[in-house]
Order: sequence, then C-alpha cells, then structure tokens
Amino acid sequence: MSWLRALRKTARSGMAAERRRLEPLVAARGALGLALVVGGSLALFGPGVAASSAFGAFQAAIATFQRSWRPRPTLALASGASLAVSTFLGYLTGAGAHPGLFLALLVLWTFGAGLAWTAGPTVGIIASSNVAIMLVTVTLPTSVAEAAGHAAMIAVGGLVQAALVVLLPVRRWGAHRDALADALAAEADYARRLRQDPTAPFDPVPLMTARSAAAVTPRQARRRPAELHGARGLAERIRPVLASLADPAVGVPAEGTERGRVRELLGAAGAILDAAAHAIRHGEPVELPPAAVAALRTPDTHGILHGPPRRAAVRLAAFGMYLLMRTGYVVTQVCVSAYVVFLLGMGGSEWAQTVRERVILTLLGGVLAMLGYALYPAWETPRLRGRLADWLVADGRYAATVVAHYADPAGSVCPDVREALLATRAARIAWQEALVRATHEPVRHRGLSHAATEDAEHALAQFGRIVMLMEAHLPERGAPAVPAAATLAEALRRATERGAKVVRERGEPDWDDLRETVATWDAPPDPLLRTGARMLLEALDELSAALEPQSPQPA
Repeated sequence: MSWLRALRKTARSGMAAERRRLEPLVAARGALGLALVVGGSLALFGPGVAASSAFGAFQAAIATFQRSWRPRPTLALASGASLAVSTFLGYLTGAGAHPGLFLALLVLWTFGAGLAWTAGPTVGIIASSNVAIMLVTVTLPTSVAEAAGHAAMIAVGGLVQAALVVLLPVRRWGAHRDALADALAAEADYARRLRQDPTAPFDPVPLMTARSAAAVTPRQARRRPAELHGARGLAERIRPVLASLADPAVGVPAEGTERGRVRELLGAAGAILDAAAHAIRHGEPVELPPAAVAALRTPDTHGILHGPPRRAAVRLAAFGMYLLMRTGYVVTQVCVSAYVVFLLGMGGSEWAQTVRERVILTLLGGVLAMLGYALYPAWETPRLRGRLADWLVADGRYAATVVAHYADPAGSVCPDVREALLATRAARIAWQEALVRATHEPVRHRGLSHAATEDAEHALAQFGRIVMLMEAHLPERGAPAVPAAATLAEALRRATERGAKVVRERGEPDWDDLRETVATWDAPPDPLLRTGARMLLEALDELSAALEPQSPQPA
C-alpha cells in the first residue's frame, strides 16, 4: 500500500463517527460533573484554579467512557490522581531555572505513557493524556503553594466524577453484559451459518472478550448479577458441540432426513442463544421461543441421529436448558482542542492567540508523529510469518493435547485442553490483528502475498476446527484407551514445531514424518480419531501449498 493510500484510509477512519457507541446518559453525567467542578472552583478560587480542576474532571470523565472491566469510579479516581501528580511534579521541575529537569521528566513520563499501552488501551489513554495535559496545566500556577492547590483541585475533579458514577449509575455492569451478550449472539449467528455451510468458520474474538470481562475481583464477583455467572463457560462448551453436530465428517450425510434434523436443531440453538443474549444485555427475563424449545426436546431426535451426532444433539439440548436458567479519533481531538481553548481563555489568555497556537501546535505534533512513524517504523508486514508460525505451534499443541486424551481418557473436562485452546485462540487473534495493521502499512511486499495469507489462514482455521471436533467427542473417563494416539500426539507436536521454524525462515514446511506416522498407524477403534488424523494432515498440506514460493506482489 502506498503512503498516499495509507494516509487516506487513516484520515477516513479518524473522521468516522461510530454512532453505535454513543452513550448520551454517560455523556450527560460527565457534563454535569464538569459543570459542578468548574462552577464551584470558579466561584471559590477564580478562573486559574477552575481551569485546572476542569482538566481533572474532563480527563476523569473520558476515563469512564473507555471499555474497561475495572469499576468506573476507580478509573475516574486513578485518572484525577495521576494527572494531579503529573501537574505538581511538572511545575516543580519546570518552574524557575530548571528546564533540564522538566525535559527529563517529560521524557520519562512520555516513555512511561508508551509502556502503559501494553497494560491496555484504557491505561494507555490515561497515561498519554497526562503528558499532554501536563504541558498546559504547569503554566497555570505561579508558586509551589499554588501548584499544590491546582493539583489538589485536579484530584477533586476526578473525585467528583467518581462520586457521580456511584450516585447516578448508568447501566451497571453494562460493559460486562455487552461482552457476554456479544459472545452468545456470535454463537447464535454461527449456528445459523452452519445450517448452510457445515464447515463455516467461527471468530473467537467475542468469546475471548467475554473471558476478559469475566476476570473480576472477588469483591466484584460478590456483587455481579446472577445472569453473568456461568453463562460464558456454557457458551465455550456449546461451540464445539455445534460444529460437531453440523460437520459431515462426523457422520451426518450432506442431505437427507438426518441433515434436516441437524438443520432444525441448529436453528433452534441459534434462536435460544439469541434470546439469552437479549436477556443478558438488557437485564430482562428470557423469553423462550416455543418452537425452538420444542425442537430441542423432541424425542424423534434419538431415532433419527446415531453415534457422535446423537451425542452432540443430547449435549446441545447439557447446555441449552442450562443456559436459559464511540466517536472517531479526529472528532475527539477537535472537541478536546476546543475545550483547551475555552479553559485557557477562561484563565486569561487571548482567544485569538490561543486558537492560533492550538492549530499550529496540533499540526506540528501531527507532523512529528508522522516523521517518527516513517523514520522508526514498527511494521507488522515483515512479522507476519512469525505470527503465522506462532499460530501453527499453538494449533499443534492444542491438537497434541486433545489426541493424547484418546490414549488416556479423562472425560470431557480437561484443564490442559482448555489451556491449549485459549493459547491457540490468543495466537489466532494476534495473527488477525497483525494482518489488519499490515494491510494499511505503506510498505513493499516483504512478508506474505494476499493470496498466501488468505490460504494459510484458512488452512490453520480448518486445522483448529478439526481439533475442536475431536475435542467435542473426547472419550469419557474409563473408556477404552487408544494407545496409538499417544504416538500421533507426539508426532503432531514435533511436526508443527518443526514446521513453524521453517515458516519463520521463509521456507515451505513438509509433513513427511507425520504422514508416515498416520500411514503406518494401525486403525484405532475410534473412527472419529482415524478420520480426524487424516483431516489434520490435509489441513497441514493446504498450509504448505499456501506458502509455496511465489513472485513478490505489492502488499
């Protein structure tokens, strides 16, 4: 992608306003906090202190808008307190004849703000805003005592916003509800797509997001609504059941009476998942679709389906019943700049001069940021092979862990399988995020072509889907063991780790050792395991075909 095209795409995305994220009640609460802080400090202490306190209240309100699983009052307090400390230290080092100390503090704070993004976007936004706002607030006080007073009023601004969040709550646990509801809705859509495409892919991002939202403190867990308990775990277990019910490789023909019943069950599952998602999102009782409930409970299923599909249908019915018990960057910056102009004007600065300075400094900051991006880039394009290799290793370990349990049956609930599944999801998401960033980078082709990325992604997604089908039918504890599965598990682990090394070195991996293991393997008593091993090898062959040497093309 050329620089001009990359800049054009960036400009369009920055100007776009995502209306679905607008929260008018939260915005009104934040505005009320600003009015209380500015009005009170203006009447008591004058415009200079009022400007400082307004900055604290403003940033605290911004912090409560971020999608974070931390309590909103905590975010507001942390934002106000951190800005107060930044302002006071900035004045101490920048006042008088200590520009060197202030520059050192600025470098340290900026470096820390960059590191803060690794802890998440909410912490990153708060830390980055501290640096930007500190450059304005340090100019307001004229003595150490005044600097301490300004810092205190900034902290008060955050305290007021935190108090309003407690006194005027808007959708308590709203972000957590949305995360879980989105995961259930994604599975409902997946169930419907499986009716027409039995091997349809599934995006694990909603489930990963819901998992992050569920990681709350013990105190939060005690106050969490009942409907947010347990539903995510059921959603995680429903997904492989849906896939195994639909996939023809498990035993249901592509057409016929059995396929018709499978489509009916998938449609019912989608309807029930949607009903559960709506109820969780809005905190309302579940309204069960009668037709969907009847489809899941019909006794005819036991006579029509047999083997793995029948087991999947029964589980779908361990799970359905249990389950039922913002704006774009540029737009934001325009508002922030106008707010800064207003506050500085309230403090005594000339509006005409302030507006001109804001425009010039904003443009200068943008140019410097672009120069830094161009001169010291952190391109994702050359790293795509590494991300793909990481995903291959994670997929291989997931497959090896699942297959090993056929040699040592431990039931359907296995912590090591769960950990391996989460690792492969994280690797897949890292690959997808890197691919999105690489798509918009103004660099020549130095990684993978568009065709190679699409084919390789499809191959690994298929590999993971096959493993998921095998996981859905893990033998129960005490079932007959398949000793040969241990050999296959080790072969899968070695082959994928060796193949990942070849991928990183820009080579084309081969799977001859794994192919020999599968070819010389005595037929196991479990046909699903035998079929799964063959399909896993086919998916790896597709990956090798996708990575065959080809002439470079512009990214």
